[in-house]
Amino acid sequence: MLEHQEFWGFTYVSIDLVSCFFIAICLIFTSLLTPLKIDKPSNIIIYTIYILVIIPTLTLTLGLREDSLKEYGIGLFCLVIGYIFLSFVTFLNVNKNPSSYSFPSINVKYFFLFFWFFCFFGLLFLFKDVINFVGLDNIYEQRAAGKSRNLFEGYMQSYFPNVICAALMAYGLYEKKFSYIFISGIGYVLMFGINAQRTVFLMPLILSLLYFYLKNNNYNKATLIKFNLCLSLILLILALIPNGFLRDFLGFYLATRVIATPGIMFSLYHDVFSQTSYTYWAHVKGVNLIVDKPYIFSNDSDWPQLGYIVAKYKLGIISNSNANIFAADGVAAAGGIGIILISIIFAFYLYFLDFFSKNIDPRFKVLVAFPIGLALTNGSLATVLLTFGGIFWLLFYFFVSNRNS
Repeated sequence: MLEHQEFWGFTYVSIDLVSCFFIAICLIFTSLLTPLKIDKPSNIIIYTIYILVIIPTLTLTLGLREDSLKEYGIGLFCLVIGYIFLSFVTFLNVNKNPSSYSFPSINVKYFFLFFWFFCFFGLLFLFKDVINFVGLDNIYEQRAAGKSRNLFEGYMQSYFPNVICAALMAYGLYEKKFSYIFISGIGYVLMFGINAQRTVFLMPLILSLLYFYLKNNNYNKATLIKFNLCLSLILLILALIPNGFLRDFLGFYLATRVIATPGIMFSLYHDVFSQTSYTYWAHVKGVNLIVDKPYIFSNDSDWPQLGYIVAKYKLGIISNSNANIFAADGVAAAGGIGIILISIIFAFYLYFLDFFSKNIDPRFKVLVAFPIGLALTNGSLATVLLTFGGIFWLLFYFFVSNRNS
């Protein structure tokens, strides 16, 4: 098991007192500004990133090698500064009085229903020959079989679960209509049968729990504090229990895949692009029109798929090591400076997302924003804006708010 973890970059050395102090200070400052009242899109996005990216990155990176603080210290400092700035932005917009909240109108609901039927039967027709509900051991084979073959299929596979099904789930829970909840759930099941994404399979449960939180606790901070403590306790128990099926199963799928993998990407991307060449965002469509790709990657067939480049250069395998926004759009692009710049760009997006949605009921806007936050733990900002509904929801709230006013 140890050799297997080391292959994927999870090496371990004892953390010295200076590194422990650095980690403690970073966690204190970031935790103090992390929102514990989830009532806006930016809150759920930043909170998700904090739990699945910031904490794992800070705690894992400095335990990878003897000189971790020297090698990664500046980048981690920039990560903390960028995150603190993002957290500050979440406090700039205040929701309107709850009595003035509105849920998107019935016409908007029919819009999502129409596209649900269009995408559901379209995907069913296009992938009818590869749909298969596999076990955990065959997930990656199914993902290869259900991979989109063109841009149209790719957008359908992404927008259907992350935008359309999420919106219908929010309507169903709010209006207590089982039919909407059911078709949303069926949509998630279909997507799991096509590309075996574990998060898609669990999304109905996650959104239902999130709705319950939004509906019943009046955004009580104690709820998230208890959740944080519970998650920490689970991870502590996993570290202490003897080797066996439970530890191997939860250790791999919860501790490693869900939490540790987004955290390890900071060091992997740093190791590759600091030694080869930063991309200066040439891997982003549009930017590549004015910025040339680095010379070292000029004949690389994997460009601009940074995940494949990292897997090839660092791990020596053919795999897609996707990374979070800070690693893919920050570290790979320009190191520590890249992290600061992408944080500023991301902050503008969060600000306007909150601004245009301030009169929308949190039970809708928070639910549909969760897939965005989750996607950013394993994808670049440009990818999430274009293919996971980031731009869609910004425009959606803009037009809905103007229409209501």
